[in-house]
Amino acid sequence: DLGHTPFGHTGERALAAVFPGFRHNEQSLRVVDRIERDGRGLNLTDPVRDGILRHSKPIASIAGEAAGRPQTPEAQVVKISDGIAYINHDLDDAIRAGMVRAEEVPRVALEVLGYTHGERIDRLVRDVIETSAPLLDRFHAGEQVIQFSEPVRQAADALRDFLFERVYEPLNRTEATRKAERLVQMLFEYYAEHPHEVPEEFARALADDGVERVAADYVASMTDRYALSRFELIYVPRFWSVLG
Repeated sequence: DLGHTPFGHTGERALAAVFPGFRHNEQSLRVVDRIERDGRGLNLTDPVRDGILRHSKPIASIAGEAAGRPQTPEAQVVKISDGIAYINHDLDDAIRAGMVRAEEVPRVALEVLGYTHGERIDRLVRDVIETSAPLLDRFHAGEQVIQFSEPVRQAADALRDFLFERVYEPLNRTEATRKAERLVQMLFEYYAEHPHEVPEEFARALADDGVERVAADYVASMTDRYALSRFELIYVPRFWSVLG
């Protein structure tokens, strides 16, 4: 996630709306290939680069059997591990935030994966190991060998679908989300119009890649807090900042 924007997927959608084609996984690869080490890149191996590029999953399945699957077993491990982590941590966060109740979680997910955070992580990890180990000797580039058993995959997908319906999609419709989207877009627009204000580590690509690409690089590199501070510096009158 080196290329992820401020405000996560909300920021990614916002930036893609004004800079079409932006994807955080592709931006992550750009960071390690084109931006790091004064533009020389990190000279990473192809399996590492593959894992960075293809870790994101479509909504269809947590197991990632869709088009664009990783070409190496190592990268497939990264992809499925990302899925295991986020469905469990996001569920816990949603319950703590009061967005969902524990008793609303799909029964198939609880019965197959477990009723606690630790039980679910343990079940998913063990299942991947037990299911994938016999397949490794038959690996060919592009073949999915790191995978869940079918019952566990169905349970994990049920949990993921529940999170999309009850957590991710409702969050996308909030006023806070709309504000974050507009903030990211306004920062992009500002730096595309004022490329001389972009730090040198990004500005060195201006001649080859143009102002919009460089503005996207800079905005995508920001943390939430830094994006807010840049926005305030650019758009909030200093008088009001002092009063606040």
